[in-house]
Amino acid sequence: MYDDFAAGYQPAEYGNRLEDGEHRVKIKDVNQDTSSKGNPMLVVELSIENASFTVKHFIVKNEYFNANATQFFDSFGIPRGNFDYPRWVGRAGKAFLKRNEKGYMDLKYLVVKQTNQPPAPPPSAPPAQRPPAQRPQAQDGFDDDIPF
Repeated sequence: MYDDFAAGYQPAEYGNRLEDGEHRVKIKDVNQDTSSKGNPMLVVELSIENASFTVKHFIVKNEYFNANATQFFDSFGIPRGNFDYPRWVGRAGKAFLKRNEKGYMDLKYLVVKQTNQPPAPPPSAPPAQRPPAQRPQAQDGFDDDIPF
């Protein structure tokens, strides 16, 4: 009855459990779905560096959509507003993962990479004090000049 499982079994090392904290993640797949409240949503499957499982990140079209989508774009270095999902696949970022009460890892939040850009001056500053706008270098694989 158990011969299929017993045949060829050899004890093997298994890795340490993934610790809570920041981990590198990579976009594996993106699908459209509907939330439990009936809102359209994107389901982003993320592979985790040094782990054999994936986690999902949900971007729901609701009152938090713009902020959540902007954080997602910034976390993965995707130009804001670029909803060309196939081009997202393979992009790397960081996420904070924490083990839940059932022992499974949950994605708590995406980590936004810090940039070396100086903070924008306050809108009340005279134009002469504002630094000139600079176009970012296209080092992220998105070479098109389409304003999204």
